[in-house]
Formats: sequence, C-alpha cells, structure tokens
Amino acid sequence: MKIKYIIAQILTFTQVFSQIPGAEVTCSSSSCSTSCPAAAGFTWTQSRDNPNLCIISDCTNYSATSKTQTGLSDLFCLSCLSQTNNSQYSNQNGTLCVNTPSSCTNNPIQGNGWTDSTCQLCSNKLYANNAGTTCIQIDQSCSSNSKLTDTICLACFGSSLQYSNKSGTQCVSTPSSCTASPISGTGWTDTTCQLCSNNLYANVAGTTCVQINQSCSLNLNLTDTICLACYGSSKQYANQSGTQCVSTPSSCTANPISGVGWTDVTCQLCSQNLYANVAGNTCVQISQSCSLNTNLTNVICLACYGSSQQYTNQSGSMCVNTPSSCIANPIQGIGWTDTTCQLCSSILYANIAGTTCLQINQSCSSKSNFTDALCLACYGSSQQFASSDQTKCVKSSISCFSQAGWTDSDCAICSSLTPFANSNGTQCVNSTASCSLQSGWTDQNCNICNPSLPFAIVGGTGCVASSQSCGSNSGWSDRDCQLCYGSNLYFASGDDTACVQSGISCASFSGWTDASCAACFPGSKIHATVDTTNCVASTIKCNANQGWSDADCFLCNIQLPFATADKKRCVASSQSCNSTSGWSDYDCNLCTPLSPYASFDGTKCVASTISCNSVSGWTNKNCQLCNPMLPYAIADGTSCVKSTISCDSTSGWTDFNCNLCYPSQPYASVNGNKCVASSQSCSSTSFWTNSDCALCNPNKPYASGDLNSCVTATQSCDSTSGWTDADCQQCNPSQPFATADGTFCVNSTQSCKAKSNWTDSDCSLCNPQNPFANSNRTGCVDPIVKCLNRDSNKITQIWTDNDCAICNQSGYRAKLDGSGCVNCTATKGLSDYECGLCNGTDDGDSQYANAQGACVPVNCSQKNGWVDQDCEICNPETPYASSDSVSCFSVTNSLILSFQFIILTSLII
Repeated sequence: MKIKYIIAQILTFTQVFSQIPGAEVTCSSSSCSTSCPAAAGFTWTQSRDNPNLCIISDCTNYSATSKTQTGLSDLFCLSCLSQTNNSQYSNQNGTLCVNTPSSCTNNPIQGNGWTDSTCQLCSNKLYANNAGTTCIQIDQSCSSNSKLTDTICLACFGSSLQYSNKSGTQCVSTPSSCTASPISGTGWTDTTCQLCSNNLYANVAGTTCVQINQSCSLNLNLTDTICLACYGSSKQYANQSGTQCVSTPSSCTANPISGVGWTDVTCQLCSQNLYANVAGNTCVQISQSCSLNTNLTNVICLACYGSSQQYTNQSGSMCVNTPSSCIANPIQGIGWTDTTCQLCSSILYANIAGTTCLQINQSCSSKSNFTDALCLACYGSSQQFASSDQTKCVKSSISCFSQAGWTDSDCAICSSLTPFANSNGTQCVNSTASCSLQSGWTDQNCNICNPSLPFAIVGGTGCVASSQSCGSNSGWSDRDCQLCYGSNLYFASGDDTACVQSGISCASFSGWTDASCAACFPGSKIHATVDTTNCVASTIKCNANQGWSDADCFLCNIQLPFATADKKRCVASSQSCNSTSGWSDYDCNLCTPLSPYASFDGTKCVASTISCNSVSGWTNKNCQLCNPMLPYAIADGTSCVKSTISCDSTSGWTDFNCNLCYPSQPYASVNGNKCVASSQSCSSTSFWTNSDCALCNPNKPYASGDLNSCVTATQSCDSTSGWTDADCQQCNPSQPFATADGTFCVNSTQSCKAKSNWTDSDCSLCNPQNPFANSNRTGCVDPIVKCLNRDSNKITQIWTDNDCAICNQSGYRAKLDGSGCVNCTATKGLSDYECGLCNGTDDGDSQYANAQGACVPVNCSQKNGWVDQDCEICNPETPYASSDSVSCFSVTNSLILSFQFIILTSLII
C-alpha cells in the first residue's frame, strides 16, 4: 500500500512540473553539460539567474512510473522534483526519484536506518534487516512471526538470531539450526529445546527434546516415564526413592524384579537394602554380599540361604547344611563324619573313632591308596602300616614298603601275591618256592629271587647272569654258551641258534677253515673265504679254478668281485663281466682280454686295434666296431663321424659330410667331387667372394657384382678396368654394358660401342667426359654443349656455329636467330634462307634453293626472266622456259601451242 501511495504522489508531482525547467542545483563546476551527472533524455544547462548554478532544461519527460529511465541522480531529482513532492533523491538503479529521508547512497540511510519502505524505494531488495543497517533479498518482512526459515533469520538478525525455531514463529540464538538432529555442538540442552520446540527438556544424551514435566538434570520425583524419556533403554527405570534413574531388567516396583531375580546390583540400584539373597527373591540388610566367601557368620548365612544353609563353616568362607553350628566339638549327633568335617573345616576327613577331623588326602574308609602315614592317622599304632597294594592297614613288623629286612612272614602279611622274601631280603617276590632252594631252579624263580642272576643253568643247579635263557633257540653269544654250559669249549653257532664245539668263535674275523665254517654255519656258509676272514655260502670252494659266478666271486674275495667271461677266475673289474652298459677299457681288458676295449657307448667290449676313446689312429673298421652310429673315420683319423659316405670318397660329397669328414674344409664343391675350405656353402645364394667361387666352382671363378652367385667372367667383378659387355652382363646384369674406357659397368640402354641411337643419359653413363649425344645421336660430344632437346628461347641454349660444328659434322652453321643448325653440305631440303646462310648472298653465290632444296646461283622464286638454263637448274622436271619467260615447263613451246590448238578445235566442234 505504501508503494502505491508513493507512486501516486510521484505521478502527481510529475504533472505539476510538466513543461517547466528544473530548480537550480550546484554541480562540480559551471560547465553543466560535463560536470553534472548525465541522465538519459535530459539536458543540463546553466541557470539564467545564476550562471554558477545548473538546472535540467526540461523536466516534462520524467515519468514517476517508468522503469526504463537511466542515469538519474540525486542532483537530477533535486532539480526536477524537490519543489513539488520532495522526491529529491534517486533510487540506487538511477531509474526513479524517490521521497526518502536521505540519499539512497547512504548506508545505512539517515534517520532511523533502513525500513521496508525505504528499501523498496531505493533498491530491488524489498525488506530491511532487523537492525535497519541494510536491505536484504528475502521472501517476507523481518517483522513477520510466521513461516520463518534459517535463511530469513540469518538475513534479518545476522549471527545473533540466525536460526528459526521448528514452528517458524521466532528467530533464536542456538549453536546450529533447529532442524539438525541432534543440534550441533554439545547436543540438545534444556535451553535449546525450549528455544527450538514445544518439548521443553533435552534428554541426557542431548540427542533429542522430550515432553516431560521436569528437567532430566533433577534428582527427585523421578518416575519410570521420566527415566525412559531422559535415558532411553539404558536407564529407563526410577529407583524406589525416585532420586535416580537406573539400568535394571524391569521396574524397581516389581517384586521380585523380573528376569533373573534380585541381584546385588539391582538391590543397590533400587533400594537401601544393599544385597540380594541367594534365591534372588528379596533384598536383605546385611554387612556384605551373599556372593562373598569370606567373613561369613551364622547371621549372614541365615539371611542369605535361610534354613537350608544357616551355619557358616569354621573359616567363614562358606554357608553349610550341618546338624548344628560348626563351632561345637565334637559336632552334635553321631560325632564327626567325613561330610561334616568337609563342610565345617579344611580338615577333610574324620578318624575311624569319629573323635576328630584329620588333614589327610583321603577318607579313612577308603579301599585304596593307603600309606603308612594315613594308617597311623586313621588307626593309631594298632595298624600303622599300609599293605603292599595300599588297600588296607596291616599289623606287620616293618613297613610294607621297606627296602631291607624282609622275611617270608612279613611278606605274607603285606601281600598274598608276593609271599616270599628274595635272596638278599630286600623285597618280597611271587616265586613259586622259597628263594633258599639249592636245586630245581627255573628261569622264573632265578629272575624273581635274584634278578642279577636271572637264568637257570643247564641242569637247574644254580642261576647265572647270561643275557638270555639257557634254553633259548636263538640269540646265543659265546659268553652265554660258556656260562650256561660251564665250559670255555662252547661257542655260539653262526646263526646264534645253538652252542657248538667249533674250535674258534663263530664270530671270528680270521683263521677260518672249511671245517670250522661247516660247524658254525651248517648247510649255509660252509666255505672259508680266500683270506680266511669269513665264512660264505658260495656254491664252490673259494680256491676253485673254474665254474665261477659273480655271486661266488663276491662272496669268496670281495677284492675280486666279478667272474671273467670264461668263468675261470675272479677279477677286480668295476662291474659284472655280463654287463650290457657302463663298460670301460679297464673292465674289458680284465673281463675279455681278446676284446680289450669298451665300445663308445659302453654297452660291450670290442676287438678294435685302439681304444674307443682315442683321439688319433682311427680307421673305418675301428669306427664301426667302436660306434656303429659313427661308422667312418675322418680324413685326419682323429675321430669317427656319422657321414653318409666314407671320408676317402671322390664323389657324392655334401656339406653335411664335408663338415663331418673335413672340419677345415666344411663345404662340398658344386660338382660334389671334393670338400673345400670356402667361407660358406657352395649352394649359397648370397655373400659370395672370388675366393669362395674359385674353390666351389673353378669354371665360374668370380663372384657376381651383387655377390649372389658365381659367374664365368674373364676378370673379377670388382675390377676397375678391362670391362667388356660380356663381363658386365655376367657380373652385373642390371648394368650390362662396359663404359667406353672399360673402367666399370653401367645400366645404359645400349652398348657403349653403339654407332647410333645415343641419348644424353647413355652418354653420361658410357663416357662421363663427353656426357651429351650429338645431334645425329651417332656419338657423344664435348661436355659443355647439350645437342638434344635444346630450348633456343633460353639465352644459354641459343645455337652458335661452334655448337653446330660440335653437335654435327663439319659444314653445319647456326641459324641467325640461334634456333637451330643448318647442314650446309646438304644437297636437298634447303631453303633460300639456309642457302644464303651457308653460301653468302653476293652475286654468283649459290644463295638460292631449287625445287629439290639444293643450293644454286639462280633465284628460283623469280616471276619472270626465265630461260631454259635457269629452269633446268631450278627444277630438272621443268627444264623449259615459257615463251613469255614467266614460268618453266616440262615440254617445249611448240608442243604447248599444238596442245592449245587441239583443245580450241575440240571446243568449237
């Protein structure tokens, strides 16, 4: 409404000032058109009344409603509008004059600062901020109390009240936007909750605002509802006094509390009775937790357990179920038992009489594990020793675990299983008879009665310390034999299965004979070795002279372990003479003296004349014996090779065979008759040298120019003289002709000895000293004159007499315009010009050309004055002059007249 009023006022004032000049104003100088701020469509002029002041010459074009005016200023508005409606200031865009307390350029505007009205007059920003210090671009006035947003609050109030509450009715001072969840900073507080929302109080975590009737910071009048709102499920229940929120399984008003029942924790959280009884069905007022196992009293036990365990044990560490208090001695009833001892004290077991509790490791009523100490504690001196099997207490004269002093009587009392004392009285044993016997000994009784002499001797009259029973069938030693039989003439057999009278020990390492071997090893190792150190199971005697096998050789004399091929003796070869691999010359010489050398692959022995490892002296026969895979000896006899022909062949050679037979001459000649020392194969198609060609193919002794073949040239293809066309075509097919001086070959189009068809290109190749062809193309000429394809339009190519003489034979002259040469020796084809050039133009010179183009002294182009002589000179075909001397004819005048008469007569008729 204010804006409409202001616009109406401006329109009224505009009408009043229509068609009148503006009021006087002061610009920066009296040059009004330049010193006053320009306004589009208006003109500044000097005041007629005061030349030092300026005015708008005509204010009638000003519109109070137009937004298209530009350049309006405070001086313009002061001149045009100040006298009628006080709109003496321009808006900030310079499009209108407005009625404001001061210039729109002041910030803030003078007076009470910016208002919504002055902001709308001065700028495009419709509203003033709350302090009136600036105009802002927002959706509504800062005086509104609805639809507020953080953007509006920040624009209106700055950082002091920059956020809107959640209902949009008020701008508030909070750490961050009320829309944040939780609010930034320390989270929600009672203050920020009351500023931002209708929920007046913050929960303890500061994550939200809650609708309760008191602050979560208070510690009185608490209810489960308040605790749930303030703490959530972490502490959702109030204790019974309402002074604290606690974390319990259910409300403190439940009895017993739900879940596992009352605990010390829930009791202490919910009430002043600090501890839960063991059943968890109530809280009790005692001095310590029922879960403790120290300082217990009968009072505490009764409170915690009731009558089921109403007494404490003697150490105060446990509540127990006993007939009476543990402090009675002996306990009431039948006296102490293991049970009451264990409940009341750390002394675990009652003695047999029930008069006391004992600190022992098992009950006195046990049937095992008794010791002498236990027996003394349980029975006193009446039965103070434990039996050997520890199942009871007995009345022996010594401990059943004694190490000496045993008698058969005490042994029988201590254990019926070991009723006899051993030979030295150190222990009881389970022998079948008393250890004092003098005969009838068995291994069992010997071992039991005297373990150091565990075996009965043959005959049972005593015990001995042999390593095994004297009735054994294996494992005998010489010592055992002599102990068991009581004689040093007995020895253990070779297989240790019996004792024998062999004369020497069957374990001897010398002195063996076939007889002693037969005694020690009957039926097996019955022969003594050659060195008499052992007995062996050979099939023949070790001094035999035939019938030998590898096995017998190895047994009889390990130093000569293999039988020769003829089986007559044993030898020290490195392998069996029956082997099919691994042969050496040494072994062959031992095993087969008639074939003394090992083949190359070591699979057999051969009758070669040299060792198969020799580096000289090879023959084809030896090669074939030693290594059939390499059947031929190379030329120098130093090795064998796998060539396909003998190395002394005179034909059929290949590179493969040459390389094998003649390593220094590794290639076969072209005709295959010999091997040569060329640098490459004679079948090569590149990199040939003269030397290789002469070796490989003497009929073609030279390498071609491209080195790809050998040729039958008369000289080397790298020669620098003496070339002929034939040699060039052999050596360099791409340059088939020799130069004129025979120094090299060129790729001219014809032989350099040609007599015609020369071109500049061929001349430059064949004769570089004379690189140009003459005009007739019959030869090459001086290098300074180009004869063919000259362009006489170029000054450097105009013909001269000298050029013509060089390019042609003598008798040629250059045309006067230098366009070509004339053959002055020609007898036909010349013109008058050319004849005059060649012979001069003086009278009598042959300066004219006749009909055949020969030079003559008669002007054959004349129009009269002809005589027969001149006619015949100019054209022998028309040797007669006409009667009027104006032409020449091939017949006489009389013939012409006769001919004319005949024609005339025919016409008349």
